[in-house]
Amino acid sequence: MRNKNKANNKSVTIIGPYRYHNFGDDLVGAIMVRYLKMNGFSVFVPGLSKKNCAWLKIKHASSITYTLKKSSRIIIGGGGILGDSGIKPDDFYRIESLKAVLYGWLTSRKVIITGIGAGPLQKLFSRILTRLIVSLAYKVGIRDHESKLFLEKLGINGDKLIQGSDIALLWQHVLKYKAKPSTKLGIQFDINAYLEQLKKFGPNEIADILKEYTGKNQKNILLITNNSYPSELFQQNLPYVEELRYTFLPNFLNKLSSVRAIFTSHLHLAVAAYAARIPCFSIYVRDKTKRFYEQINHPERAIHLKSASKENVADFLQQLEDVKWTTDDEKNLIKLKKSALRLVNFKKLIY
Repeated sequence: MRNKNKANNKSVTIIGPYRYHNFGDDLVGAIMVRYLKMNGFSVFVPGLSKKNCAWLKIKHASSITYTLKKSSRIIIGGGGILGDSGIKPDDFYRIESLKAVLYGWLTSRKVIITGIGAGPLQKLFSRILTRLIVSLAYKVGIRDHESKLFLEKLGINGDKLIQGSDIALLWQHVLKYKAKPSTKLGIQFDINAYLEQLKKFGPNEIADILKEYTGKNQKNILLITNNSYPSELFQQNLPYVEELRYTFLPNFLNKLSSVRAIFTSHLHLAVAAYAARIPCFSIYVRDKTKRFYEQINHPERAIHLKSASKENVADFLQQLEDVKWTTDDEKNLIKLKKSALRLVNFKKLIY
């Protein structure tokens, strides 16, 4: 027999990939924190940095077990925690999520999954874990239609699934920032993450093109990383190139939102830029990035690494210099933000 939930409070624990201090994950987590606090909840985000917790005015927590016991509800998300993580399949997040959802089920705590991408999954075991997690959850908010189709193929459907857009699109609504427009172009590309895919180009030809472009335009380039590590495109002999590394959300968002266009391989750098009305271009590896560019009606601005050519990269860099935000972009952004609100409508999700 399941134990009755003894917690009699309005506390929520958010379970997600926060211990790795990745910009995109932390951004989505911070947005959920703000919306939950608007609904009168106190919030724990195990793994979120002390600095970001202090900024969000929540208690820092390192133990998931402790916070689960203190909370009356559990949220799993955001990010692609129910898809293949990285280049190789990895079930770490699914196992962690399954433990949380089982704890919720055994103690009569309501579990909500939201802001996630689901699938594709290469391994049968990954699909089994995902089906278990989603089956035991009360509501599941997914950020694109492909995720909905994937979960429906696993046998999940009906009122449980709520389709919206990426929660990161909402950051300007809930997180304070002070952006100063500049003429700089943002460039981010993870060379070491894609060594296998880059082999077909010879000695990192895409990276070489980006390095050459950075060298020629160093006063107008901001090299960006979505974590605390230096950009792999950085070169010591370029004294005017500025770097932006992620350690603390307000500082990072202030600087990111000042660029006039961005080239990136990272999904949430593109999403956050687009939300700030900054045109974006991507050479990508994960299909979730392709889905986003289709949502913003610019599929031509995203090319899979396996299909990309040197000419594609050069063309993107040329467009980066001339691209403008349009009235059609503005209309689509408004529509997508309304869609994203469905995934943080906690009055509907939690109650």
